[in-house]
Amino acid sequence: MLIHVFPARQHAEVRQVDDLGRFSVVVAGDASEEELERALTPLARLESRTHAWVYIERLRAACGRDDDAEWSQAFEAMVGFAVSKGWVDETGTALRAHLVYESAVG
Repeated sequence: MLIHVFPARQHAEVRQVDDLGRFSVVVAGDASEEELERALTPLARLESRTHAWVYIERLRAACGRDDDAEWSQAFEAMVGFAVSKGWVDETGTALRAHLVYESAVG
């Protein structure tokens, strides 16, 4: 699962929702921290130029797959894996994701 962020358009979208074996934020081009924060809101909050905290329930909603029991189970397994690795925030409501910068993301 990838979250594609387009700072110039202040837009973020979840792609490849069936690929629950990977998880990162892909940033189109270069952007300031303020631009990244605006583009990620309300799906996530920026921690640094290398990491963001993605809100679990907002991510689930953005995927639009809650009516698929098998997918929901796999999503919960992904979250459980993140919890086991310590990749959740102190409230347990957000997953830590790496930011990957690409010059051209379509």
